[in-house]
Amino acid sequence: MSDFTIRSNMNSIDKDNGAVLLVLRNVSIFPFVLTPAYIDDARDVAKVRKAMEGNRLAAVFMEVEQDIDEFVKRHPGRTIKTAKWHDREISSIGCKVRIIKLINLPDGSVKILMRGLERCEYRKPIDD
Repeated sequence: MSDFTIRSNMNSIDKDNGAVLLVLRNVSIFPFVLTPAYIDDARDVAKVRKAMEGNRLAAVFMEVEQDIDEFVKRHPGRTIKTAKWHDREISSIGCKVRIIKLINLPDGSVKILMRGLERCEYRKPIDD
């Protein structure tokens, strides 16, 4: 798992203070809103469990569809700031969240309920 640095209005969150980075598909997170999400990737499930053992903080970013040109055609004048996370293209603007509840499902996936705390920006991975 790569290290990361996230900039938010209040402070930086990174792996040293227990935060985890989650990339979700088809889920938009906003500050002060409770949002449910299903996590089925084994790596992400492990990250969520790690966060639940600590301070329950996570930085959540949306995965950007491969066809960004279609978005630009439908919304002229708007741009999407993206960043590279492993082999995925993610929105560079996300939301710092606190995981409120975790429900383990029989197939090994989890359902989480999270509350948005504030917007954050993906800055850079940190080399080991």
